[in-house]
Amino acid sequence: MKSLVSATFHRFHDHVHEIDRVLRLCIDGLMSVASSVPLVEALANLDKFEKDDFDSDASARHVDSARRRAEFAQHEIDRGFPILHAHALVAIWGGLEAFVEDLVTVWLSNDASALQSDAWASVKIPFAEFQSLEPEERVRALVREYARQTKADLKSGASRFEVLLGPIGLSGAIDEDVRKTLFEMSQVRNVLVHRAGLVDRRLAEGCPWLGLTVGEPLLVSRAKYDEYLQAVSRYLVELVKRNLIREGRSREEAERMVRPDESQSEDGESGESEADRPTLPDTGADVSWAFEKVEADGAGDSPTTYELEGGAVSRAAPKSCTAFDPFPLCPVSSAPPSFRTVKWSIT
Repeated sequence: MKSLVSATFHRFHDHVHEIDRVLRLCIDGLMSVASSVPLVEALANLDKFEKDDFDSDASARHVDSARRRAEFAQHEIDRGFPILHAHALVAIWGGLEAFVEDLVTVWLSNDASALQSDAWASVKIPFAEFQSLEPEERVRALVREYARQTKADLKSGASRFEVLLGPIGLSGAIDEDVRKTLFEMSQVRNVLVHRAGLVDRRLAEGCPWLGLTVGEPLLVSRAKYDEYLQAVSRYLVELVKRNLIREGRSREEAERMVRPDESQSEDGESGESEADRPTLPDTGADVSWAFEKVEADGAGDSPTTYELEGGAVSRAAPKSCTAFDPFPLCPVSSAPPSFRTVKWSIT
């Protein structure tokens, strides 16, 4: 049972991580296209002098195509990649909906006591349809019908998930910032999917803090995308803790298991303070830099190396590069920096 629940959490984590990686690759690709024209022009001029069968018309068309592609790419860069962020947001929200349904299905399929809730007793499914389904699909049909009867699928934000999680003992309090951001994310997702990205009255009035006007195009910025991704991550961490409590652990034990005390080293002694840690620079469009920091470890003279960990830089063993997980299952930072692959070196 525990392994099945854990696999459900990790499957969603991997799904979101994959979406985010594809997003970053697309951004990198557009940036490469935007800067490609000088090279294309240089190669065309080189061919003009070196090729006997040089086709000036074909070369001109190729250069013109490169310029138009670069102009479009630059346009997306200047706007902050709203289309890419919008597609990623929609995919992540869909994954979150599927994850919660999967989690409830796993609990009901493997814990007989979870089916004893009165909530399931009122759910009615046609007998012929029920009999034709495989065991797991029967439970999934039960969950979906319960969502329909309770109108969970009509609720916004985390409320739709809490309705499903309640009967299996996994509902609970949610941080107000997380609740507000997930509500906003669901409203934005609905506009992107059902209103072709044009702000409707429901979004404008439901999220007045956004200052949107009905009918204007909705552009999902990098900052907003990161905010939504972080809210999903924090909600997932809360569900991990609830699941641990559901399995019999105390809230304090669950907190320690999910967010161990980073201030203690393995031997129990206090580690470096936050003030001693280098902070991440604002990378903007640049995703690589070098830390110019050299320290002597004890009596030796070897430099200290660092790796990214939950939004901060901490001491570690790797010597070349590391990748920042854009969707940490158990983040140690409530507000990580921009999510991107980072190259670093110690000099």
